[in-house]
Parts: sequence; C-alpha cells; structure tokens
Amino acid sequence: MSEEDSNAIAYIKLQWEDIHHSRLQDWSYIGVIAGVFYAIANIHDLGLLIGFGSLGFLSSVLGASMAWQHYQIFIDKLTIIEKMEQKLGIEYPSRTTLLPVQILIFILFSGIASAFIGMTLYFWSEIPNYGFLQIYSLFVGIGFFLIVLACVILLRARSLNRKPAQYNKAYFAELSKLERCLEKLKDKPLKLIAYKDWTQPDFKEIPWESSEWDYSSDNHLMIKPVLLNHRDMFQFSVANARSKQDWHYHRFAFEIFVSNSPLTVRYKAPLLEGKEQLSKVSQGVLIIPPGLIHKVTLSGPTFVFQATGADKKISNDKVVLKSER
Repeated sequence: MSEEDSNAIAYIKLQWEDIHHSRLQDWSYIGVIAGVFYAIANIHDLGLLIGFGSLGFLSSVLGASMAWQHYQIFIDKLTIIEKMEQKLGIEYPSRTTLLPVQILIFILFSGIASAFIGMTLYFWSEIPNYGFLQIYSLFVGIGFFLIVLACVILLRARSLNRKPAQYNKAYFAELSKLERCLEKLKDKPLKLIAYKDWTQPDFKEIPWESSEWDYSSDNHLMIKPVLLNHRDMFQFSVANARSKQDWHYHRFAFEIFVSNSPLTVRYKAPLLEGKEQLSKVSQGVLIIPPGLIHKVTLSGPTFVFQATGADKKISNDKVVLKSER
C-alpha cells in the first residue's frame, strides 16, 4: 500500500471518528433531559412542575437543534469519505437512506419535546380557570411531533433528489486527436465521459474543462481529460482496432457501438442454449442489450455508448467471464 493510500485511509478514519463523537454528544445530552424527567417524577408542587416541564421542552428543542447541526456535519463528512473511497477505488453500494441515524436522533429529540409540551399544558390545566387546556394538551403534543416529522421527511426527500449537473457549453473533439490519443493508449479505449478520474503509471486523467478535447504529454506522462459524470448513468468512449474485449456482459446497461468500419460480435444467450453466435456489421450501429454475453472485435475508429436506468450505475455494471478470456 502506498503512502498516499495510507494517508487517505487515515483521513477516512478521522472523519468517522468526528461523526461518532457528534453522536456521542447527542446521546449524552439525552441524559440531561432524562434528569429533567426524573425531577418531574419526584415533584408535587404545581408551579415547579410547570417550570420543569417548560425547561424540559426548551432543552429538547435545543437538543433537536444540536442534532440537526450534527446532521449537517454528518453530510459534509460523508461527502469527504466518499471522495476518499473513490480515490482508493472503493465502491460502496448505497448510502442514500431516507432516514439515517442522525435524522432519527433529531426525530427522537422532537418526540421528547412533544411529550414535554403536552405534559406542561396538562399541568397548566390543573390551575383553576385553565381546565380547558387538558383537552388540548394531547392534541398539541401529537400535532407538534407530526408537523416536525412531516418537515423532516420532506426536507430529506428533497435533498435526495439531486439536481442534474449544470453545463454552460458544448464539448467536442476532432477524430484525428482521438486517434493520436488511442495510439498512446494501445489496447485501451479512450473514455471521454467517466464516473471518476484515475491515474496510471503512463498517464493521468483530469477533468475536461475546456470545450475542445485534446491530450498533452509531459515528461513521458500523457494527460488525458475526461468529463466527469458523477451520477454514472451514461458513458461515452472511443476505441479502435487495437482495443480488445474479454467475454463479458452488462447486468443493466445497454452497450452501443457506432462505426464506419466493420464490427464483428460473438455472443451467447440462454435462449440459444449457450451456443456461440456470430454477427457482422459492415458500417453502422451495433446494440448489445443487458445480460447478453458477448465479445466485440473492431476494425477502425468506433464510438461506444453505455446507458442504464436512473437507479443503476455504469461503473460496477460490467461482469467479465474470467474462464473464457
């Protein structure tokens, strides 16, 4: 393991320690509120009950505010963790749950605050001329909690609906430049749109910021720009006759080849009893649907598109059949 990878792992551990520390603060503060409950259980003076009930409500609101701030910190820390994981090549399945732990802690504080406000109103109803409050105490407590819960769910659901990336220009590339880059890459395809950038000994990738795509070489290291697509639903690559494929299939993605040169595909399908089939395209388009085991041979410059559904990703969709390489 390189020193850079070790530092990234240490940084990930530090972020998780900060998250757990903030959660420990939340749980410790619940102990303070439990102390107010204990005091109420052992007090019989009506004035003190109202005072401690109001104190409990304000403390719970303060705890809910603290939990919400810790939730914001949690989101920021998680963003850093995911970036470090991407750098290390770690693909975590999913963290987009509707109600993460930090939100549940906030809801817990809100529930406690609802109980306190209902209790305090009930204590007020014991005072002469305030008996009508006894009727409303239960409804106010439940209503307060339901309003908070609805707001949390709506805000959380809105945050999960990621806005699409905002672009302010078109991107283009000359075929001659793509061919020169493919010569440097040998048997590897050239990905213009990718889920993340990465580095190899011979070249490194950087975000494709200018409109016109081009590559550069510095001290025998080739710089290859890519346009990052973090939602990972679409990918665009360029390949040629040097690019080789293993037997593989895609679980959910469609793979589309477009070329002026001949395309040859060998494929196997369960409905065909696993028998190998051969198809050729002199010039045109070749579409490989999900689940079809295949191997494509190219004869010249070819544009390759991969696309999948909104809830699936391209980066971990490919399955290579090692036994048939």
